[in-house]
Amino acid sequence: MKRFGMLLVVLCLALSVNVTSSYADNSVNAKVSDSVVIIDGEQVWSTGFKIQNNNYFRLRDLASSLSGTDSQFNISLDNRLNAIELLLGATYVPDDAPRAPYYSPNKTYKAMPVASKIMINGEIHAIQAYNIGGSNYFQLRDLAGLLKLDVSFNPQKNQIIVEPQLPEHAYQTDGVDAGKTMLSFLISQDGVVQLALT
Repeated sequence: MKRFGMLLVVLCLALSVNVTSSYADNSVNAKVSDSVVIIDGEQVWSTGFKIQNNNYFRLRDLASSLSGTDSQFNISLDNRLNAIELLLGATYVPDDAPRAPYYSPNKTYKAMPVASKIMINGEIHAIQAYNIGGSNYFQLRDLAGLLKLDVSFNPQKNQIIVEPQLPEHAYQTDGVDAGKTMLSFLISQDGVVQLALT
């Protein structure tokens, strides 16, 4: 009987090691992003991660940075659907969750892939995210269409540029690279055209 018990313990340990190693195999390496983040023309300080050559950020950091712009949103959790609900147009209200800890740019961190459910206007979107230290990080380009953002990258300046949605009746020319002079125009209700170089 003791041999059977010992065999059972060894078998359980072997299975748990196998399960743990297969879980760890899903992780990918993440480094703190060294790109400068510009949101609505202002440099913001936010810890993002470079994962498989893409930049990922926390939703709460993005919501905080976009607060007061035309693309602002608040975050709530829908426990019934196990989804993160984004309330477009609502002012961001920080919760009691702890701020992201300090991450050293000299270290490599393990990022676990997670399938996150994001709900906007009652519609659920499945978005690939990565969990690092208990927080989920999302690729800005995945969020851009959902949040009506324009995300671009200026490789010469190593800048990630996030522009909130343009106001109604404003137009931006296509194909303009980030960091270059851009011509924008706004047509008012009475048909007056206003031009701006940015």
